Amino acid sequence: MLAICEGIRAQRLINQVMSAGTLDGAVGAQTLGKLELVARAAIPKIVSRLGAAQHDEAGLLIELLRRLIDKNTLALCLPALAERDERVVSGVVSAIAGARGIDATKLLPLLDDANVSKPAILEILSAHKHALHAESLLRYAYKLDYQDQTVLFRIIEEAADEQLVPALINRLDAQDPGMRARVAGVLSRFPTPAAREALHRLLEDNHKTVRLAALEALARTGAGVDVRQVCRMLKEPDIKIQTKAIEVLVSLNHPDTVKHLLEPLRDESEHARRAAVEVINEIGTAGAIKDLLVAIKDSDWWVRTRAADALGRIGGPRVVESVVTLIKDEDEFVRRAAIEIVNATKDPAMFDHLLGSLDDSDWWVQERAVDALAALGNKRAVPSLIRMLDKPAQEEALTLVLVRALGKLGSNAAVEPVIEQLKVGSDNVRREALQALASLVDEPCANVILIAITQHTAAGGVELRQLAGEISARIRASYVTAITPTRLRAAGESDSAAGALVMPETVSRGAGLARPETVDMANLQPGDVLAERYRYIRPIGKGAFGAVYLMEDLMIREEIILKFLNAQVASDESSIKRFVYELRFARRITHRNVIRIFDMITFGNASAISMEYFPSHTLGAEIFGRKPMDTNRGLKIMQDVCAGMEAAHHVNVVHRDLKPSNILINDLSLVKIVDFGVAAAVRDTETRLTKTGLVIGTPTYMAPEQVLGKPIDARTDIYSLGIILYEMMTGRPPYRRRQHGGHVSARAGQGADAQAAQSPVAADLERGDIEMHGNQPGVALSEHGRAQVQPRGA
Repeated sequence: MLAICEGIRAQRLINQVMSAGTLDGAVGAQTLGKLELVARAAIPKIVSRLGAAQHDEAGLLIELLRRLIDKNTLALCLPALAERDERVVSGVVSAIAGARGIDATKLLPLLDDANVSKPAILEILSAHKHALHAESLLRYAYKLDYQDQTVLFRIIEEAADEQLVPALINRLDAQDPGMRARVAGVLSRFPTPAAREALHRLLEDNHKTVRLAALEALARTGAGVDVRQVCRMLKEPDIKIQTKAIEVLVSLNHPDTVKHLLEPLRDESEHARRAAVEVINEIGTAGAIKDLLVAIKDSDWWVRTRAADALGRIGGPRVVESVVTLIKDEDEFVRRAAIEIVNATKDPAMFDHLLGSLDDSDWWVQERAVDALAALGNKRAVPSLIRMLDKPAQEEALTLVLVRALGKLGSNAAVEPVIEQLKVGSDNVRREALQALASLVDEPCANVILIAITQHTAAGGVELRQLAGEISARIRASYVTAITPTRLRAAGESDSAAGALVMPETVSRGAGLARPETVDMANLQPGDVLAERYRYIRPIGKGAFGAVYLMEDLMIREEIILKFLNAQVASDESSIKRFVYELRFARRITHRNVIRIFDMITFGNASAISMEYFPSHTLGAEIFGRKPMDTNRGLKIMQDVCAGMEAAHHVNVVHRDLKPSNILINDLSLVKIVDFGVAAAVRDTETRLTKTGLVIGTPTYMAPEQVLGKPIDARTDIYSLGIILYEMMTGRPPYRRRQHGGHVSARAGQGADAQAAQSPVAADLERGDIEMHGNQPGVALSEHGRAQVQPRGA
């Protein structure tokens, strides 16, 4: 009966509070005092009203509940934490979390209750964390899932004191790596020797999450960190751990750090070496780096090289500034290591320091300084290098390095000193001088270099003369010179036949010569080398007369194209003749808008032409899809093509097969004409290759006289350029019929197919108001190689 009366009274008092809308004031305080007397009856009724209460009403109920909860009434609220209504649970959690004077440890058993929300309990525990015993919380950590465990450890970290350290260390044997990682986080609060020792052990844990947590914990403790062990962690494959190790080492800035970086700096992993250098970039000093270099003094050469390369390539301003001071160090090894690092930096700011090292007493430092200056490419170094080269009794090794460097720097001032070495040097030096001259040659000095090569190599050995012949042929193919083969033989004439200049092999096929098998390029693998000079890279494509491959010329260290004569063409004598013409005439053309052709090369029984490699795409790729080009871009491309063709016509070479696929454009919009493979000199005395009935050219872009086998000249190419320009501006060629006879008839008897004018130039082309001038040979091109476009009748 008493319980019923208390229930009725509690309900009446709750209603009074809700009607008043507040607990403030004298009336509210009086009502609250009366409710405290019947709290056991009031609390369940307040909880039951939370589910249906509106926002303001719910807030007042929660506040009323909070004031009624104490250590004696807390248990009355706990069953509500198992309610399914989230509004009820949320209200009760808020009330308990805000209550005062309760014993929150009574909620810990609820962490074992599957019906109670774990996040709700953890929210209450977090609100009362300073009143909790951390070790009691630790016992329940194993029973929670990952997310709830994370929240619990945040509470433990706040509630823990130093007395918890032994219990935390005991938990480091837990099988769960997440548990070990969280324990490490709590240990970071206590910089005791036992805690630091435990954290250092965790740096060797087999799970990366634990190692990272231990490293972060040690970073928070600050003092007493084993720098050597942290330096070893720069070799970690995990980027997060490696980054944190760098951060810790930089933050500590311990004086012994740099010397402990030796291990990661000489590691096989580039990531480890890079990490070590990043630390040095932040804390390195000249003294520390010197100690590091001295430490690797007795290591294998590859270890020293690897370390120097990492410091040079990755090292920042602090490393560079420190190394500069070491270039003049009294220790010879330190100077050598310093110059290697400077060599790897390729920093133009090192120029003056490298010049100073040319006078070093150590030959190694001198040679590497020369190499570094050559790599910088600053021609201001040439006078100093020439002075070194002119010194008497020079070591051959240093002479070789100097000649090679002068060749790389490419100054005309180096031509005469290098020729002198070709004249008086050893065989090794003379070979290096030939390579340097091949790099130094340009139009003004080509004649001088050709004569010097012939004069000073005619009496050399076969290998030297072979190299001299190859380089001479390359120079003659690339530059317009006044030196004929007859003059070269006269310049190098000697008393014996052995003194004759050995020229590269050429193709010679007589009527009775058997056809040997060609080289099987299909079986070549990347890296294979032909004739000890041409390293195979990859195939480029196939044309009508042969396959095209990308190679590296190991002699000049450049990528080139080799175009091989295929078996079908090799079986036809007229095709071979056309192949030879490609070299004989097309290599006369030296212009920036024409692919350069170097030489004819033989590989046993196979023949190929070497030519310039030009990474690009074709004009055909740009006009694919029948869409007109941008007018300005189209005219600029055609202007460059006309400039290249003017150069070809100037030396009496007609392309005969101009089409979009034979016009190359790179990413910088540089235009080059390719495949003069069907070109022949315009001479009445030469054999006309169309006598056999073989049509040279592509029908869509061919002039009528070319299809009909009539004489051709420069105007034939001009006609093709007009067709190409029309297609560029309108998106399609002017004639649709592709058969040879029909194609010519269409051109002779009708105008171009109707096209929608897409640009002013296209409209003029449509009306026939613009023409490519070709009434006289060559008049389509101005003296500057610009396309001449003007209205008819102008």
